[in-house]
Amino acid sequence: MDGIHRDLSRSNSQMIKHYVSPTERDTLDYAFRYREAPIWVAVEVMSFGRITNMLTYMKDPGPARCVTEAIGVHWK
Repeated sequence: MDGIHRDLSRSNSQMIKHYVSPTERDTLDYAFRYREAPIWVAVEVMSFGRITNMLTYMKDPGPARCVTEAIGVHWK
């Protein structure tokens, strides 16, 4: 989780900044700071390695596998 927060914090993305209110920008509670950011916004600024790890450690990878199959991407 710390890695995800680092990716979000070091991003210069206006989309991430859009979902963080000015009063929350200095808080060290990253889960609170980024609580309003949709997953699609967070994924845009996360490293590819971090996304790969998220997929690897999913409890149920079934939905992710269905998405990859639907868009024609090989899971492996």
